[in-house]
Amino acid sequence: QIKLYDTLCKSKLNFATAQIDLALLKQRVAYDYVSDLCHIYLPKTLATIKDQDIQQRLRSRFEKLRQRTQADMLLIHIRIAEIKMNEYQEKFDQEYKQYEQNQRRHFFDGNLTREMDYIMKEQRFKNMDERLQILYDLKLRFFRQSIYSKMNSSPSLICRAIHHLSSEQLRFLHRGPTYVLPCQMHLLSKSSTLHQILTQQIMPLREQLTKLFDKYSMFVSDSHLFQQRIEQQFFQSFSLSIPTSLEERVFYEQKLIQSIRTQLHKDQLILRRTADDYNTYYLGYQHEFQIKTNDYMEQNNYFEMITTTQDEINAEQNQIIQKIKLLYSVLNQLTQEHLISTDTMRRFQIRNITNIKLPYLYFLPEETPNGEMCVKPRFSSHKNAPMYQLATFLDQILRPLYEKYAQSTSLINGQDFIQKLNFYTRQTDCLTPRTQFITFQIHNLSTRVTHQDLRDVFKQFIMRHIDTFPYKGFQADAIIELIELILSNNIFTYNGKIYRFIKGSPINLALTELLLDIYLHKWQIPLVRLTNLKQLYYGRYHHTGILTWNGSMNDLQTCILKLNEQYPDIQLTISRGFHVHFLDAYIENRNGNLYTRVYHDPMKQFFLLPYTPNHPRLLHRQWFRFALVRAVQYCCTYEDFQDERLKIELTFLANGYSLDFVKYHLQQFL
Repeated sequence: QIKLYDTLCKSKLNFATAQIDLALLKQRVAYDYVSDLCHIYLPKTLATIKDQDIQQRLRSRFEKLRQRTQADMLLIHIRIAEIKMNEYQEKFDQEYKQYEQNQRRHFFDGNLTREMDYIMKEQRFKNMDERLQILYDLKLRFFRQSIYSKMNSSPSLICRAIHHLSSEQLRFLHRGPTYVLPCQMHLLSKSSTLHQILTQQIMPLREQLTKLFDKYSMFVSDSHLFQQRIEQQFFQSFSLSIPTSLEERVFYEQKLIQSIRTQLHKDQLILRRTADDYNTYYLGYQHEFQIKTNDYMEQNNYFEMITTTQDEINAEQNQIIQKIKLLYSVLNQLTQEHLISTDTMRRFQIRNITNIKLPYLYFLPEETPNGEMCVKPRFSSHKNAPMYQLATFLDQILRPLYEKYAQSTSLINGQDFIQKLNFYTRQTDCLTPRTQFITFQIHNLSTRVTHQDLRDVFKQFIMRHIDTFPYKGFQADAIIELIELILSNNIFTYNGKIYRFIKGSPINLALTELLLDIYLHKWQIPLVRLTNLKQLYYGRYHHTGILTWNGSMNDLQTCILKLNEQYPDIQLTISRGFHVHFLDAYIENRNGNLYTRVYHDPMKQFFLLPYTPNHPRLLHRQWFRFALVRAVQYCCTYEDFQDERLKIELTFLANGYSLDFVKYHLQQFL
């Protein structure tokens, strides 16, 4: 009996200790206390380099290497801890289950007495849990206190300049550009000002309620009462006073932000989110960034300046009025020629011209593989642009037609790609030990292809499919003319000047993506014919594509050369091999068997969350589930899934989310 008692208690202790050890390892990530798991020291001679720029560049390379090495070691430590915990749990569960079965068999000689059973379960086991919980809490307190006595590292800040920011300021920046200062409206001291802001904030809600009431035909009295109660609850919720501790935090962080701005201005540095759409800041020299942007503006060949007037507001208003008049003129002409219906024309009438604004151009930094900085152009939203309503409507009515037409070769997303590739490889003799994967990427198509080429290809497409066009308010000639109108009148502002696209179109306009897809669908016809003839796999996702290939490359090279001659505007990069990556999937031919898992760019830092400008916590929760679903679909083996699941967990812990948050959403998924 004593031996059985000791065995069960020892198994329970091993399992409980392993649970705590695993939780503490994960909490190390949350509190950035991982340096003692992997000691990598900065070379002392680095500080003796006189050239400060070179010293900073080498320091940044070291920091990046240290973070990646620590992340790799941490993944190994935690995976070992998980496996050991599972082993201890399995051993304890088996022994405890056997013990429970024996206890029910009263004649078994090794049974514990009722008193011993009570002592073991209600005293010894509970005592173990309580003592381990105390040790766990003490460790967490130590982690919290230590975070203020050292410089924490984070994947959310790329530093490429000499700066004088304090460790306190850097810790704040490590939260990344997604972080939103809480309770910003409560920074205002006057309640009347707060009421004015709340009145402005509730306007979108009122518009949504009006549309909802119109849709469901509610009685005026009911809708008025409902709206009144909603608005009352809205004002009450935001008018409540916040706790003192939170109020202190809000004012503290506001002062910290102001101090960061002051220091950046003093050091002549820029702080921008990166162009790769991750939750990452780039800290660099202002003059270097300005030189890069000026060079881009001078060297581009896809837009032209159409006004240089110094009166920016009047120049923009004049351009808006001109574009609206042009839009109405074209629509009236098409209506008179009976190419579009009167009802269709009314859809595009602009009711309030004061809401119309031109999009603007801005630049974001991006780090190249060799550690240099380049700039990427970005355009603000086109939702208030003169042609936006027309462009959106055309995209909505044309996209279903294209998707039906191109469904055999188009890929919706990565999950769709994996499903189609798996289906193909299950066919007899489709994937042989000699089969290679070939991927291609088309660069900067939205700024290289001419308007004439886009128009010609679109004209061929719409004339071929106009008979199946479901929307009867348009004739083919009208659609073609409206497409040309939009392409020729894409204008934007930059530094007080107005520019117009002379090639391509802004990629954040949905219609642009559709026109480029139609253009590429025609471009890919020779490739599709070649792969169909050889019974190979082919798929394309916008500007990237993948196909399988057997045997000699001569036929493929000949096809690519002909495409390059026929489409000189398409700049193509091709990769091939028995293992490639495509749409965040690592794909490998293992002696005729398909192996896949999630791909992570080795040049990127670990533990990066996507950048989300609106509602980051909500979108990050959705991304948590998306990443787990992707891991299930991509990973061929259970071990690969566990590795990916662990990376997802640590990504959230490293970005300020609690272990309870991670456990809850993981449990919701499972």
